[in-house]
Amino acid sequence: MQPCLEAKLQDKQMKQKENQYVTAKNRQFAVGDRVFVRRKGQKVWIAGLILEKTGPVSFRIESLVDGRLLKCHVDQIRKRFPENDVELKVVIPQPSADPIDPEPRLPDSGNLPDDKIQQDQPMADVSVRRSTRIRHSPERYV
Repeated sequence: MQPCLEAKLQDKQMKQKENQYVTAKNRQFAVGDRVFVRRKGQKVWIAGLILEKTGPVSFRIESLVDGRLLKCHVDQIRKRFPENDVELKVVIPQPSADPIDPEPRLPDSGNLPDDKIQQDQPMADVSVRRSTRIRHSPERYV
């Protein structure tokens, strides 16, 4: 007697369906979420803002870098949290008590003797340091 193939097939399919969602990530985004976007073929993540949901797994996103509108799949989007948010890491320098002259001034050359004035002189030749390793051509197809 042969085992019932149909029952065995259904059992295997049910096990596959149960295991399918074990490693799946819950990726849900809403309009107004701050996200990072990566385009195909690029390794850089770009900061963006979700403007609208265009499908079950696609969104229209405004790039915060250059203002472009991007249509992205959920696989190209990652949430952007405040601790890794670029705008929050900008440090604004506080004004100090000592006023600093924004442009340094050179001494007035009219008050200095001619021998004290530095003329623009060409820099001395700087030799480039090279390797002393002996190089051999490759032996190919020997």
